[in-house]
Amino acid sequence: MVRVLLSLQIVVWFALECGAQARNEINIEEFALQLFQQQTEDLNYEDLYESLYLYYTTPLDLNRANVDELQSLFILNPLQIQSFFEYRVSHTPILELYELQVIPNWDLTTIKTLLPFVRVGKGTELLPGKFMQRITSNRNSYFLLRQERTLQQSAGFKESKYQGSQDKLYARFRSSQANLYSLGFAMEKDAGEKIMWSPRNSTYGADFLSGHFALFNKGIVKAMIVGDYQLQFGQGLVLGSGFKLGKGGEPVVSTVRNDLGIRPYTSVLESGFMRGAAATLGLRKFDLTSFYSRNSLDASLNTGDTVDRQERVATIQFSGYHRTPQELEHKFNLMQSVIGQQLYYRFNRNIRFGASFLHMRYDKYQQKTPNSYNRYDFVGKENNVGSIYYQILLKNFNFFSEAALSKSGGYGVINGFIASLSPTVDLALNYRNYSKGFHSPFGMAFGENVNNQNERGLYSGIKIRLGHKWTVSGFYDHFEFPWLKYRVDAPSQGYEYQARLAFKPGRTTLLYCQYNSQHKMLNYRNEAAKMNAVLPNERTNVMLSAEYSSKAGLKIKSRIQSTDYYHEDRSLGYVIFQEIGWERRSIELTGRVALFDTDDYNSRQYVYERDVLYAFSIPALFGKGIRSYFLLQWKIRRDVDLFIKYAHTRLLNQDKIGSGNDEI
Repeated sequence: MVRVLLSLQIVVWFALECGAQARNEINIEEFALQLFQQQTEDLNYEDLYESLYLYYTTPLDLNRANVDELQSLFILNPLQIQSFFEYRVSHTPILELYELQVIPNWDLTTIKTLLPFVRVGKGTELLPGKFMQRITSNRNSYFLLRQERTLQQSAGFKESKYQGSQDKLYARFRSSQANLYSLGFAMEKDAGEKIMWSPRNSTYGADFLSGHFALFNKGIVKAMIVGDYQLQFGQGLVLGSGFKLGKGGEPVVSTVRNDLGIRPYTSVLESGFMRGAAATLGLRKFDLTSFYSRNSLDASLNTGDTVDRQERVATIQFSGYHRTPQELEHKFNLMQSVIGQQLYYRFNRNIRFGASFLHMRYDKYQQKTPNSYNRYDFVGKENNVGSIYYQILLKNFNFFSEAALSKSGGYGVINGFIASLSPTVDLALNYRNYSKGFHSPFGMAFGENVNNQNERGLYSGIKIRLGHKWTVSGFYDHFEFPWLKYRVDAPSQGYEYQARLAFKPGRTTLLYCQYNSQHKMLNYRNEAAKMNAVLPNERTNVMLSAEYSSKAGLKIKSRIQSTDYYHEDRSLGYVIFQEIGWERRSIELTGRVALFDTDDYNSRQYVYERDVLYAFSIPALFGKGIRSYFLLQWKIRRDVDLFIKYAHTRLLNQDKIGSGNDEI
């Protein structure tokens, strides 16, 4: 039986003098794709794109940029960063971007990659007029509206379990200027959610609303924000909000986190951010950040078991869906209050120390339904977590470390370095140890688990440039889990390694192959013994890709990738696709056809697709079928863009997809 899945997305982008010519200099999606060649479902691609796009629309001033800002672009290695600051000391100010060619250890490939994200200036250039005039005349002010609909009805709509329409709606406004201000809001309604005005359910129009107002560099106030925000300090053990590339990205520079401080929260992911106010004061070599947050979280309650006559929180929900009466019952059941401080000290440009502390209080007692694997999870209404950290840039080495302790007595430690052993060889080494009783809800440090808990690991990565055309990179990561995990009923260990060879004979062509292998442990149900056995779980991915772009605007991309999965039985799968794009004046067209064949969901294939602005599509392809899409970007006028995407999935060997309310 054949089932056809269709989706249609339309976005209209209105910009106020948005700088249309500048945006055509680089495709941010293509650049971001180079940072995560191994696609997975647990990476915040939207936040990554937002960060890169912000640097693109408001480039870094090389006469003012610091180490953390340059590192956060994931382009420069430690030797290149050190060479840059040595050059800037003796050649201040930098007058032209052409000067980058004479900086030692900077090659033309690196410079061309960096150029869209940097500029040279003589300070902060103020826009003329009053504040509102600056917003309306700012080249980086824009309003975006997006509508998306899947044309087939899932069971939730057919059986009237979903209370809202099939449309997914998204609106966003932002106006910002580097080192001056940021103002914006975002709203989203997922498919199946209702647009309503209900103070009882804390819903005012769209289901999710977010907004912020931030000022920067006002006297001793380096940053101040009211609304939704995130914090990133140290290596992310305590304050690690924001994106992380993970192990599938750049194997060297992606292992270190950067002190980006207070950042506006602009995503529509409905968890992982703070809502309140924060400010950073600059006092000579010290920066002091204070913050307060009060935010409502979705949670399921266990009314049959109470503590001190209060309802107990069984599980915190992170899906953000409020489509059914049951999902609405979970909405905003838990109030989280956070207060904290962060102290940052610059001994000099190359040596920095910091300390972070935050206190969290919840209005309900938290205790998950008892199970062996969650024995050491957080229990109670209050939690404290604090850390100290340092980062030292010593010649061509970047040393970093952070040690944290939570109220439970659990600890987290991360130590490592990235180094340029020569102009052509970069190396990374990273050791982490997160105890089973460590509780840090805003932590996002480097690791294998989603949470920084119950894990020890040693990671090493390398990148070698063989001339101007060849690049070899890879990593090896060994990890251990001292306590049980979900679906792993015993202490376990594993390892993962990856190798990648890239060949770029010119500016128009890129060829690469990649091999990734992951070995873990997973439960296997032994029905005869009526118990779970823990058996090896192995997944191997192979990828071959070729890309070509011509001066006439033609872009061609071909790829084949396969997966070999083994646990109880072996599962094989592959996907092969051909993509063609064409750009001419105000029109850009992209189309793709992908053929996939997998034994089951275990050998599913993740393939990144181009999408409308600020939307991301990485469908999980499994079974046997054909996936195709067509994307149109039409620049109607200088300040109005129209995006239309049509996607079609044809399944050849199954009569349904999904389960429960999402079954089609």
